[in-house]
Amino acid sequence: FSEKVSICGMEASKNYVLIAHYIDPTLMSNPIAFKMADLLGMPYVNSAVPVEVTLNGKYRGAYMLTEAIGIRKTSVDIDEENSVLLEIDQNYDEEWQFRSPAYNLPIMVKDPDMTQELFNYWKAEFETLEQKLTKDSIKISNYADLLDLNSVANIMFINNMVGNYEIHHPKSLYMYKTKGDKFYMGPAWDYDWAYGFIQEEGYFKNEYPIIFGNEPNAESKAGYQLFRTLLTDPRFVKVYRDRWEYFRTYCYPQLMDYVDRYAALIAQSAAND
Repeated sequence: FSEKVSICGMEASKNYVLIAHYIDPTLMSNPIAFKMADLLGMPYVNSAVPVEVTLNGKYRGAYMLTEAIGIRKTSVDIDEENSVLLEIDQNYDEEWQFRSPAYNLPIMVKDPDMTQELFNYWKAEFETLEQKLTKDSIKISNYADLLDLNSVANIMFINNMVGNYEIHHPKSLYMYKTKGDKFYMGPAWDYDWAYGFIQEEGYFKNEYPIIFGNEPNAESKAGYQLFRTLLTDPRFVKVYRDRWEYFRTYCYPQLMDYVDRYAALIAQSAAND
C-alpha cells in the first residue's frame, strides 16, 4: 500500500504478507508455531489471521495474513538508526550478505538500508560473537554477554517441538541487535516445512529429532553444527531446560486450547480450500 492501512484488525501498515498453505492441508503449521512463540514470551510475534482470497471474482483459496518481517512498528520495533535485523537463510538472496568464517552461516542484512561502512560494522559484530561460539571457545567464553540465551533457546525449542528441519540448513532464522545491546534471535518465522515434512512424501515422515538427533548428513549443515555446539555448554543447556519446564507447566495447556479454537475457526475455510 502507498499509505498505512489496517486489515482484519491488525495494526496499520504499508506491508503485509499472504502465506499460501500450499503444502499444509491443516492450514495450521505457522499459527501453532507463532502461538508457541507468543506463549514463551517472545517479542515481535507475527499475527496469524486466517483469510480466504477472492481475486476478480474468482476464489483463490485459504491463506494466512500476517505482518512483513522488518524493522518497523508492526514487526521488529527497534531503533532503525542504531540497529540491524539479520536473516540467516540458505537462499542467500539479499543484497548485503556474507558467509560467517567459523560456521559458514549465510548471513544477510534484512533491514535497514546499508552503506559499506555500516555493513562492515555489523559484519564485525556478528563475527565477534561467532568466534566465541566455536567448539574450542564456547565453554570458556563470555558469549552470553553478547547473545541473549533465552531467545536462542526459544527458537530452538519451537523448531524442535514442531519438527522443523530447516533450522539445520539453516533457513528462515532472524537475529536483531541494537548498538550497546546483545544479539537476540527472532522473530519466529516460516514453519510450512515443519512437522517432519519430506518433499513428495508429506508430513510426519522424518523421524529424526531436531538438533538432538542424528539426521543423515546433518553434520554438513551449518545450522546443525552451531546449535549442537551450543548444547555442549552446560550454561546453555540449563537455559534450554528451563524453557522446556516453563512451557510444559504454563504454556502447553494454553497451546492445546488454541489449537482447538483455531481449528474450529478455519473449519469451513479448510473445507473450501
